[in-house]
Amino acid sequence: MSMVAVLALGLLSLANTVLLLGIARRLAAGAPDPGPPSPDPHPVPGTKVRPFTAVTTDGEPIGRDRLTGHLLVGFFAQGCPMCDDSVATFVRLAQAQDGGRDRVLAVVVGRPETATSYVERLAGAALVLTEPFDGPLCAAFDVDGFPAFLRLAGPVVLAATVKIEAFAAQHAGRE
Repeated sequence: MSMVAVLALGLLSLANTVLLLGIARRLAAGAPDPGPPSPDPHPVPGTKVRPFTAVTTDGEPIGRDRLTGHLLVGFFAQGCPMCDDSVATFVRLAQAQDGGRDRVLAVVVGRPETATSYVERLAGAALVLTEPFDGPLCAAFDVDGFPAFLRLAGPVVLAATVKIEAFAAQHAGRE
């Protein structure tokens, strides 16, 4: 290869690098600052669940007006190892919930055709709902991380956690 060709190739590579850096700088300058990540992806106690309407996997309509008394709510996402590990403890707590299955909601987030594993494990202990990622239930309950476990008094959040064991310890202390 001649010296002229090597020099031309080097200059072309340098020009390409300069152009890419300029594009990257412009993109970064135009991107809004997302700010620091939320320390807790779950609702703050005292938060009120926003209005929603949904249908359980049994075909039963449900909305915010159905949130009365003390409730246990769990959000599970497909492909989430912590969610998978939490199902058995959630089911145990749900079965001990005053008022039974009607006082427990389990929301399975993901594709309906692959949600059957969670739905089957949760169905006997909770009213089960399914929705896609970024669905209306996550928005209504202010949940943007999984798993999420909530204790409610009517539509008001009393407590929220990522670790169902925290609720299990509280429940054990009441027995």
